[in-house]
Amino acid sequence: MRTLPYVLVFVLAVLGVLALGLVIGADSAEAQEVWWDGEGADNLASTTENWNSTGGNDIAPNTGYHVVFNGTSTKSCTWDITAEIASFLMDTGYSGTVTQGNNDINIGAGGFGQVAGVFTGVGGSTHWVIDSGDFAHTGGTITNSVLRLWFTGTSDVNINTILKALKNEGNITLNSNVGIYGGSITNGEFYNYDTINIASAKILYFYEYGVTTTPAYENTGTINGPGNINFQLRGQTCSIDIGDHDCLITIQRSGAGAYHTTLKLLGDSSNNDSIFCFSSHATYTMTLDTNGYNLTCTGDVETGTRGIIDLGEGTHTFGGDFDGVATGSGAIPGTSTCYFTGTDKTIELQAADSFYNLYVTGSYTLNSIIEVSNHLYIDGELAHTSYCVEVTGNGYSFDLNGTFDHRIYLNGTGDLEGYVNSTMEGSIYCDENVTLHTSTGSLSIKETGWYNVTVIQWDEVYGWYADASTNLTFEIGGLAPDTAYDKTIDAVYDATLYANGEGVASFYHDSWSGHFFELEVNVTVNITSTPDTHAYIQIAYYYNVTCSVDGTTMTVTTNAEWLVVDAGEYQVKGIPLEDDAGFYYVNITLSLDAKSDYQNYTLEVNVATEEGVIDGVTILGIILCGMFTGFAFFDKRLIFLAGITWMLSAMIVFGEFGALFLILPLGFGMILVIDGVFEYVPD
Repeated sequence: MRTLPYVLVFVLAVLGVLALGLVIGADSAEAQEVWWDGEGADNLASTTENWNSTGGNDIAPNTGYHVVFNGTSTKSCTWDITAEIASFLMDTGYSGTVTQGNNDINIGAGGFGQVAGVFTGVGGSTHWVIDSGDFAHTGGTITNSVLRLWFTGTSDVNINTILKALKNEGNITLNSNVGIYGGSITNGEFYNYDTINIASAKILYFYEYGVTTTPAYENTGTINGPGNINFQLRGQTCSIDIGDHDCLITIQRSGAGAYHTTLKLLGDSSNNDSIFCFSSHATYTMTLDTNGYNLTCTGDVETGTRGIIDLGEGTHTFGGDFDGVATGSGAIPGTSTCYFTGTDKTIELQAADSFYNLYVTGSYTLNSIIEVSNHLYIDGELAHTSYCVEVTGNGYSFDLNGTFDHRIYLNGTGDLEGYVNSTMEGSIYCDENVTLHTSTGSLSIKETGWYNVTVIQWDEVYGWYADASTNLTFEIGGLAPDTAYDKTIDAVYDATLYANGEGVASFYHDSWSGHFFELEVNVTVNITSTPDTHAYIQIAYYYNVTCSVDGTTMTVTTNAEWLVVDAGEYQVKGIPLEDDAGFYYVNITLSLDAKSDYQNYTLEVNVATEEGVIDGVTILGIILCGMFTGFAFFDKRLIFLAGITWMLSAMIVFGEFGALFLILPLGFGMILVIDGVFEYVPD
């Protein structure tokens, strides 16, 4: 019996394997899309008999498969598969329910789609539906408050339901309203570690109904878009670190419950849009409590009906309108500092509300009376309306470094401090002792001249109003009272007025327009130092310029190139060299606003050493003068040598001009005296 060659056997075997592989491969390729037919004995997704494929084979979903539920079967399914499928679709015709088992459902870039049937998450467990693609819920039902949804890719999301939890590690766009529920038994969860964009007119809701909760809420990513995030709260206190947002934030008290509700921040928060806080309950309030953290909002801040913002102890920055006058709304100042940085914006509060420290660095208009209990700082513009600022309490301060076109009501003891070029066009009312001083410059009210404080009328227009038993003290430029100046003090509307400063005058006057008085403070700029008008070769020259007031600007003109001007230290200084001998002009000006003082002097630089300084050459010259003069008394032949020595010594000490005009005559005079005393005897 002959046998086939081994080579032929091997070739036939390989061909058989390839043929079998093609058959299986074709069936597997068809099996990449599988649909539910429910023919198995149970309703588990892992049972192969419950599925069909293009090749007619029963194949359960596996990694990379496209899964479809349609009209083939309406049998319900429990999903117990953990492999990452390519896509998941509940299509038209399917009326059953797909329930997540006790495991994660992993969906790839093909995403999740539902147009029919019911999808139910695992609820209170820790398992997720993890989606790397889109999530399109356009029909059917997703059971509320149980689905835990986790996005890991770039996704368009349409959910239209309330989730139990939402986690984002990708870049998703919410094209529908999405809610996250935290009930009284189990709290909702929210984690954002990347980017969530909320489409226009869409809302990301956070429902929290626990009485007192600290829900799982983490936002270290970005939430932006033209839509908004809405915190709907019903419990007493909900504490959240809401993080940063670039969208509208609405904080709302909703539902029943006989208590007020507070959203308490657990960290600093920055929002590049607006914040709206209100209560939809007929009685109870909704409070945003900053809880000592810093809040930044570049948009508007509005407390609607029964909405309250508790500013606490933080430092807050607002760039839009601040509106807190709705029914039952309010602002609690705490000890916070509020910066208003916007342009052409408004501030409006309830009559009983206030700020603690108010800094206006933008341009704002008051739409209500504003009370400031500690410090008011104007470095921008506060425009005039019919309302006033009330500065209350003891120890307050008030800085002007911009335009204050307003009335201010001072109700307490404190300081008002003005700076250069500050302008006030408003009334000032004083209830208690008040000190007004300008530490570095001028303060003007309806300005009539530099360093003038002029009050025109306190009734309806502009003015200072001091009621009975009030002392109004003025200290301009930090100067103490000086009795050498006129300080006529008159009673103003049964009040006592004290004026401290330089050149103060005040008076009381009646006219058809009402009572008014004028207080004018004329402070002059005076240079109080005197320069040294001599400088010496190789010796440092210093002149420290002093003035009667602080804050002046010094300018110096001179033809002495060796001089250095330090305007900040008010110094003129330098060291002249040998070629710098001569005369120089030095012109100094100190100015503050429109006030100035001048000092012009001539500076002489001498070649000789400074007076009182005797160097070695000078000592040698003096010794030689003494020796030859003494010898001349005994030998007249040395008279000429003594005269030459006197001249050279004078040139060393006093310069050549001193030698010619001072010492030379003195030397020859001494020679004549010697010549008259001793007779010349020739050899």
